[in-house]
Amino acid sequence: MAGVRMNRRGGGRPFGLLGPTLVLALSIAPLAAQNDDLARVRMEFGEASASQIEAAVDRAVLDGLPRELLVAKAVEGAAKHMPLEAVLGAVRTLSAELQVAARVVGLDADAETLEKAADAIRHGVDSQLLIHLRRESPREFAVMVVAIEDLIHVGVDPSEAEDMLRLAAANGMSGDEVLGLPATVRRLVREGSTPRQAAQSVRANLGGGRSPGQSEVVGERFRDFPTSPTQPGRRIPPFL
Repeated sequence: MAGVRMNRRGGGRPFGLLGPTLVLALSIAPLAAQNDDLARVRMEFGEASASQIEAAVDRAVLDGLPRELLVAKAVEGAAKHMPLEAVLGAVRTLSAELQVAARVVGLDADAETLEKAADAIRHGVDSQLLIHLRRESPREFAVMVVAIEDLIHVGVDPSEAEDMLRLAAANGMSGDEVLGLPATVRRLVREGSTPRQAAQSVRANLGGGRSPGQSEVVGERFRDFPTSPTQPGRRIPPFL
C-alpha cells in the first residue's frame, strides 16, 4: 500500500496513519491539562465529585465573582485532602463572603480588592469604612485593609483602628506610610505602652497632619516613626 510504512517485525499496523493521530493526541492532552484549573480537584475527588465543586464555582462566576479566588479555595482544600463536603462548604462560604464584599466595594473591583474586602468583613471591619477607604484611596485599598487588620491583631480597638485609617486616607498617605502605622504601634507596645496608648499617640500625630516619618512624644520621651516599615506578612485565614 503506497504511503504506508509497515512495522519492522512484519505486523500490519500502519505507522504512517497512526503517527499523526498519536502526535495530535499527545499535543492536545498537555494543553487541556494546562487549561483545567480544577485538575488538582479532579485528581483528588474523581470526575463525578469534582463536578459538584465545579458547579458551585460556575454559579458564583455567573454572579460576577472572580473565578480564580474560588478555584484557589477548592484547590487548597484538595491539597489538604479535606472531605468533599468540607471543600464544597468552603467554596460556597467564600462565594457568599465575596458577594457581600461586592455589594460594599462594587462588582467592578478586581479580585485582590474583593478578596481583601471579604477578609476585612470577616474580621468585623465596618462596611461603611470599607466604602470610605475604597472611595478615598482606591489604589491603596488593599494596603489599607492589611493595615487595619494588623492594628486589630496587635490589640488596637477596632473603632480606634478605623479612626486611624480614616485619618490616613484623609491625609493622602502612601502605602508605605499606611503600613508604618501598625509597625509603629507594635514598637510602642514593645517599649511599654498599651495598644490603646500606642494607638492614641499615633492617631494624635495623624490628627496633627504629621506622617510616620516625623517625631512624636510618648510620655516625656521623643520617639521616631519608622520611615521604611517592613510590610507585614499576609495572614491567610484558616481554610474553614
